[in-house]
Amino acid sequence: MRESYRALLNVEARLFMRTRSSRRRICPYSDTSNAWSIRCSQFRKSCAAVGDIETDNCIDSSAKLAQCADQHAFLARRRKVHSGRRVGRMQADVSQRLPGGPVSALQSQSRSQAATNIPTTIDLALIAALWCLTVVIVNPIGEFPLIDDSVYESIVKHLLETKEYRLTEVSTFPSITPTLWGLLFCLPQGVSFTALRISTLTAGLLGLMGLYTLVKEFRPHGPVGLVVTLAIGSNPVYYALSHTFMTDVPFTAMITWAAVFLTRSLKSQSGLELFVGTSLALAATLSRQIALAVPLAYAGTWVLCQRSGLSMILRAALPTLVCTGGLLAFNSWLALTGEVPAMYGFWSNMLMHGISHLKDLTTEPLSNAYIAFLYLGLFLLPVHLFVGDGLRAASVVVRMRGGRIVFVSAFIVMLLGITIRLLRGDSVLLPTDGHVLVQSGIGLLWMSGAEHVPSLPEPFWLVLTGGGVLGDVLLFAMLGTLSERLVEVLRQRATITDSEIAMVFLILCVGLYLLPFLVTGTSDRYVMPCVPFLAIVAVLSRTPSETDTTTSAKRARLVSCMLLVMAGIFSVGGTRDYLEWNRLRWQAAYDLMLHEHVRPEDIDGGAEFNSVYRVRPTNIENAFQAFVEKNNLTSVVATWNQELRRQFAILALFAWRPPATPYLISFGAVPGYSIAKEYSYHRWLPPRDQNVVVLRKD
Repeated sequence: MRESYRALLNVEARLFMRTRSSRRRICPYSDTSNAWSIRCSQFRKSCAAVGDIETDNCIDSSAKLAQCADQHAFLARRRKVHSGRRVGRMQADVSQRLPGGPVSALQSQSRSQAATNIPTTIDLALIAALWCLTVVIVNPIGEFPLIDDSVYESIVKHLLETKEYRLTEVSTFPSITPTLWGLLFCLPQGVSFTALRISTLTAGLLGLMGLYTLVKEFRPHGPVGLVVTLAIGSNPVYYALSHTFMTDVPFTAMITWAAVFLTRSLKSQSGLELFVGTSLALAATLSRQIALAVPLAYAGTWVLCQRSGLSMILRAALPTLVCTGGLLAFNSWLALTGEVPAMYGFWSNMLMHGISHLKDLTTEPLSNAYIAFLYLGLFLLPVHLFVGDGLRAASVVVRMRGGRIVFVSAFIVMLLGITIRLLRGDSVLLPTDGHVLVQSGIGLLWMSGAEHVPSLPEPFWLVLTGGGVLGDVLLFAMLGTLSERLVEVLRQRATITDSEIAMVFLILCVGLYLLPFLVTGTSDRYVMPCVPFLAIVAVLSRTPSETDTTTSAKRARLVSCMLLVMAGIFSVGGTRDYLEWNRLRWQAAYDLMLHEHVRPEDIDGGAEFNSVYRVRPTNIENAFQAFVEKNNLTSVVATWNQELRRQFAILALFAWRPPATPYLISFGAVPGYSIAKEYSYHRWLPPRDQNVVVLRKD
């Protein structure tokens, strides 16, 4: 038995040293844990008890590992790298004969890890329960489209009926993945907007679980994973878009899960994790081309973390090659079949136009950066307040040379963006350039009589704008601190931890994703996919040992929880109001068509109604010119090429309203029309009775 035990210790020591040396300058462990220190201590005592020539090597290896070991990274690596073959057999053989030693410690570790899974299961159950409860309150049931739902619904319907995938003329993205996802929910009873909304709600919940999983990868203990997940789930943009069939939420869910597996691959070098992460990144790319930012960030992380060797380079480039190849193959298929939509290259044309015009290139990125920072600061504020004393971190970062440069530079960009927008007469207060957040709450009012819908009080938006600025202070402080730390590590080629590798990867994802939008323009829904990544970076920027227990930090966490509750109330109430007036709008339209036998072309039911029934102007060019003049875009359109003008004219059709139709569906009275019928509902935000009326032309 003594010989078997000595053999086990020798093998353990060699495995430890081999695992440590295989990563070269990259440390496979991070964040010294007390449990692992106990493990190494027991290992050291066992070596001393055996007392042969391997003892010094065992003690030396365990002492080195104790300086940079993370119990979860170690256990994962033992399972993945060694696949449990040699070590598993030896544990099974020796554990039956030896009551103590390393094997017992490892078993104790496994029991501790199993106990950790209990609160994780409770957290996930709580997240799912809260999500389902709020969905029941909002009530997503109803056969009516929201925003661009009719565009994506027609793709699913055509695929189900003809077994042929065909994009619409206004499709700007591949949309393969959300179409197939929605199709799964339509197979039982056919295509319906209710089934498609349920598919997005399911994707939204899965995205939250992916975010929780990624946080728990590095912070397995404490409530931070639950708080970060609730911060994203209660976000009004994420929550409202989850009740549509827009591609934003499924896209966010896919890149979040892709980040989970690619981050694990960076930690463990597991081929399985890389395969799953690459597959999810490909699925996201076939939803929106901008998902290429994720595999590009993966390759950049390998380069920055100084991993060398031909096999390592191929491994780093694999996700980018697969995703790029998949996208090019899809584009080639569209070209060969002659099914390229008229709007398919719209965003790339906008990007090339912005880059080629120097005047726009010096002003638009600064204005768009201000909008992006303002929304990111607001959405991340609860997370920053919960994970630490951000204001104190801001005061510390200004004393660091590298951190001060990042902090000050970001604020200069913000100030220049504000200046440019003020000179152009654009608003600098929220909600600016919003597709989800609007003056009345949540949802664009694409219907006549929008002036009859009350706006939320101006102080409310002033407070939100101030919250966005405060969140930017904390965000810039975090980025300044991280830049100082990472530059120092990379410059000295020091050991870099798993948490720091993950932060490099996530920050690169955000930067590469936002870069095109700084040229083409951004809004609240376009910055939403960045929020989960930056929230995780905020968590990882502070190690568990840095958890602040001062009175100010406790108050900050209390304020964070209060903000989450208020955000949840606003999201649920605003989304419920948005669905309610849309439900009544379509009920009024159906009553006119079914009971009054009115033709769809004789009804102006708003942008979504006109899109569904293909109500089009007789002269598209005249309608486009009217749209340009109404929105003061004459000087902008003058610089566009013919292709971009043609594409924007198609896009403008969705905002076109037929003039002087016999019937009009509106929020209130309109000159030249008399009220034929009223439909009433009670708004929650702000509380009041609101009408949707059917107007007949005098």
